[in-house]
Amino acid sequence: MQRLSLQLAAPGLLLAVLLLAGCGGQKREKSTAAVSEEASVLSGEVVTADRVQKTIQLQQPGLPGRLPAGLQTFRLLPADAEIVTTGQAWRGETHQRNGDWWLEHLWPDDATTLRLLTATGQALAQDTMIRGRAAYREIGELIPDFTLLDQNARLVSANQWRGRQVVLNFIFTRCQVATMCPAATRRMQQLQQAAKAAGRNDVTFVTITFDPAYDSPGVLRAYATERGIDLGNFSLLTGPETTIQHLLTQFGVLRTIADGTIKHTATTVLIDRQGHIAYRAEGSAWTVEEFLERLVPPP
Repeated sequence: MQRLSLQLAAPGLLLAVLLLAGCGGQKREKSTAAVSEEASVLSGEVVTADRVQKTIQLQQPGLPGRLPAGLQTFRLLPADAEIVTTGQAWRGETHQRNGDWWLEHLWPDDATTLRLLTATGQALAQDTMIRGRAAYREIGELIPDFTLLDQNARLVSANQWRGRQVVLNFIFTRCQVATMCPAATRRMQQLQQAAKAAGRNDVTFVTITFDPAYDSPGVLRAYATERGIDLGNFSLLTGPETTIQHLLTQFGVLRTIADGTIKHTATTVLIDRQGHIAYRAEGSAWTVEEFLERLVPPP
């Protein structure tokens, strides 16, 4: 289904349309074999994982009439094979193709990860409610605390960035309009390279997805690989939809989803070493130079 992405003027003001363009859905990586069954969600504990063969053995509850409970071998997409770990529960979409079982679009499903994501998400929701109309964080305010998953399915908390400068934006991987999300990603990469060349070595780059229903950790990892993103100090984050919603509210970013269409504003934020919003650029026309000149040299 075609997706559209709408970039508007700064939130909190009378919004003016800057750009409206078709944003075709980017296909998720799939095996080359034909699909013989509809996908079902399946969760279980990984007993063994083979990253070379891209397979796992999963102790799973089975699918009535299709797959018996017990130990089952599943094939994985390359990006998922790179992040899956043994001894941990994972949830994914299972398909049967030409006699092979596949598990795709993987998410960590262990109790510890789910408990932390739920607790921090609830705290963020409560903070949004308490702040009310003041939920939007102005320049000079601390960013909200939150926890999401990165492209390796590892938990990332905003608190761990303290002591580093952060450049943060929002995109979604299926956006294909060259002047929109792909351009925002390229500009972040260019700023990353420029910051390194200028000796700004305490900068972290963060991209949060607009589309967590699709953008699993493996999808984000594949996106980074396809675009040659240097993940040394660059994290792509995803997680519960409600957490994303509250982050968008607090960062002053607008997003609507209707009939398979995402419309959103574009905002890029600079966060100082103490966690305060130091600068924000609305829209997609910001330059590398305007952020580079605001990055403070390491002490």
